[in-house]
Amino acid sequence: MNMRKYFNMLAEKWDEIVWHDPQKLNKIVEQIGLKKGDKVLDVGCGTGVLVEYILKFVGPEGCIIGVDVSEKMIEKAKEKYKEITNVNFLHNDVMNLDFKDFFDAIICYSVFPHIEDKENAIKKFSQMLKKDGKLVIAHSQSREKINSLHESLPEPVKGHFLPQMNEIIHLCRKAQLIEVLSIDNSEMFLLVAKKELIN
Repeated sequence: MNMRKYFNMLAEKWDEIVWHDPQKLNKIVEQIGLKKGDKVLDVGCGTGVLVEYILKFVGPEGCIIGVDVSEKMIEKAKEKYKEITNVNFLHNDVMNLDFKDFFDAIICYSVFPHIEDKENAIKKFSQMLKKDGKLVIAHSQSREKINSLHESLPEPVKGHFLPQMNEIIHLCRKAQLIEVLSIDNSEMFLLVAKKELIN
């Protein structure tokens, strides 16, 4: 079974079986520093769990694009936000998107362990960001909890681990993304890195 089929299988009951602490989600999005009118890409958006929190900051002038490899997750997300005109969902692999210098923020919430080629993905995110745009890699649980959970899950997500913070920061620097905030504690994992054009 591949990842698309795995998450398709879980999509119908995803919001019942997976709980995300609203206070933590609010705190994560708050610390990104989003502004009214910002364009945001929500990578591995699932059923759109983060969208309502992003909307609070970007407002109706902003734009949110959610992308996910699971069409069933995208169907659920579209149903939830069908009344909101500045939110769009795409069934695709983020590596196939062709935006360039477009987004103010790219958020990978609860998805980074599932990205196979992390180095190339970060390069791709950097290309899609505007100058001073931010890449966000976040989880509302600790790295230890995430990795322990993925150790216990079946294929194809078994062993999909979240690397150490310094490893991700190193990959970001190689892609002209400079760390502005990092939190790696028992409550959450959050890295915010800004695109800086380095000669």
